[in-house]
Amino acid sequence: MHEDVWLRWFMAGFFALFGAGIVGARGCFGGVCSMVPVIRGDEAAQGRLHRALLQRAEREGFSTMLGIAIGACGFVLAALTAMTAAPLTLLYAALATALALGLFAGYVRLRRVGGPRAASLRIRHPWNVLPWYAYAAVTAAALLPLLAVDRTPLAAALVSAAALLIVATGWNVASLPALLGGDDVPVELFVDERIRKVRVVNLLGTSTAPVFVFFAFRAHWMPLDAGAAAYAFAVLIASWSATSPSA
Repeated sequence: MHEDVWLRWFMAGFFALFGAGIVGARGCFGGVCSMVPVIRGDEAAQGRLHRALLQRAEREGFSTMLGIAIGACGFVLAALTAMTAAPLTLLYAALATALALGLFAGYVRLRRVGGPRAASLRIRHPWNVLPWYAYAAVTAAALLPLLAVDRTPLAAALVSAAALLIVATGWNVASLPALLGGDDVPVELFVDERIRKVRVVNLLGTSTAPVFVFFAFRAHWMPLDAGAAAYAFAVLIASWSATSPSA
């Protein structure tokens, strides 16, 4: 079987698995699942942490329908990949766009979470989560697909726009006011800071994934010249390093 046919079926499987994974984890999509470590050997502290997490999850109220909608996009793209000759770069760009829109829709609503809440006097700035160069690196990486705009203009524009939207979502999450109920403020502040950090790192890291896969596709059919390839590789490495949890 021709190499391109194998790649098409591989991507059909990838889209289907992506959809199944998102639908299967829809209860945790954007939520606080596994974002805060367990406190071992201190049942009282763990109890306080557990109550704060339950309160946080209830306040945020992420809809499972969002995960289902994104997962459904994965299934549709899997069918299109298997049954049509649509370019794989364009299909992947569509998936990246659906993911970016879903992440943006899920997180932007946190600014409008209602109900009683306590105020925090701490200054909230994105640079308190990650240094400025992390945001600069992932923004530069998000623009890399435009290097291929001459050959695959629509796919390049969609991937770049999707990556930029995910970066913007990370910036938005980093600048959100603290979401505190006021029942146990010290623990709620700890939970809030931890969730904020994990989400921002995950979002900025995720923004580089569509770019990397897009260039993997492009290199298969239309390699970049050596200078552009080296530049793209350097920017991606810098962005991954800048958004590592230890940064």
